[in-house]
Amino acid sequence: MENEKSFGYTLLLGVCMIISLMLIGKMLLYRPAPVHTPIGQPNAEGAQQGQTEGEGSKNMWLGEDEVAQMIEQYLPEDFPAKGISVAISHNGSVCAKGTLYKDKLAGYLESGSAMRSALIFLPAQFELQADFTAACSTEGQLTLTPQRIAAGGIELPVSALSPALSGALNEAVNQALQEKYEGYRSVRLMDGALELHA
Repeated sequence: MENEKSFGYTLLLGVCMIISLMLIGKMLLYRPAPVHTPIGQPNAEGAQQGQTEGEGSKNMWLGEDEVAQMIEQYLPEDFPAKGISVAISHNGSVCAKGTLYKDKLAGYLESGSAMRSALIFLPAQFELQADFTAACSTEGQLTLTPQRIAAGGIELPVSALSPALSGALNEAVNQALQEKYEGYRSVRLMDGALELHA
């Protein structure tokens, strides 16, 4: 009788351990559907930098690669992301991706945040993907508001994205546009490009 009880407890313990290991493995290996639905090919205007002139106005468009290079150039030196790429859609959405470095990221995260908690499951460097909505003020300032984020393929609540990270991104975009293209009045999003109106 004692042996049967001991065997039952051992079997129960083994089953619990197997279930725990399966759940941990699923959590580490889970890859949700992509956060960003790819947009179609950029139109001919948005594929490269260029400009057009209308009645007393001058318009310029910047392709996604150039926008990404500008952002990276104007981000703070200690910013934890490198290799930034962007996808721009005429519906007002911008998808940004970059490689984040865990050792540099900790300084940007508040204690107790969801992303700080997720760091223990992530490697030393991982991909962060964030979807933003973009709005342009009457002064030509772009504001990127996060809508969805995923770190290392794991989708996190939007609140996990530190305001310091999204704030640095917003500042870099606007500083780059103001310094490189002084005099523009507004920005319009196109498929694959930003169009600046002078």
